[in-house]
Parts: sequence; C-alpha cells; structure tokens
Amino acid sequence: MTSGFSSSADLQALFDNLLDSGRLHALAINSDGFVFDPQSGQSFNINGTGLRALHLMRDTRSLERSCAGLCRQYDVPFAIVCGSIEVFVRQLARHLR
Repeated sequence: MTSGFSSSADLQALFDNLLDSGRLHALAINSDGFVFDPQSGQSFNINGTGLRALHLMRDTRSLERSCAGLCRQYDVPFAIVCGSIEVFVRQLARHLR
C-alpha cells in the first residue's frame, strides 16, 4: 500500500510525537466524541468518524493501518481517507501542544 499523504515525513513526525509523548493515549474520550486532554485541561468534540479515526490511530499506532481501517469501514477511497487523516492529525497536533 502506498502512502496517500502529501507530506508524509512531516506528518509521520507529528504523529510519532503524539504517540511517543503519550498525548494520544492520555486523552479521555467518551462515546459521544467528547475529548478531554488532562495535560492542558482543554476539551473538544469530534464527530463519529473522527472518534473512529482516533481509536484506530491509538490502537494500531499507524497512520497507514488507520486509513485502511477507515477505508474498509466507510467504503471510501484510500487517498480521500488519507487526506482527511492528514488534516485531523495536524489539528490534533495543534490542540495537544
């Protein structure tokens, strides 16, 4: 499977930082998409697709496998999912500084 990310090295570094720092796994997430970051005290809401994406990223620890899982679940082309995941990871990185 080839990467569908436009700037994969930069994106991978952001994602790895979120994982390695423990920030993704420290998030408190409820089933309605309410996300609380205990480190900053900030909270935000994500939709059902974002909720699924966040769980896949935390469980698989891989952008590629997360995209593949979303492709299967929602029957959406890989490139479309990768573009959305790229935006989502960048937003997470900004929120979880």
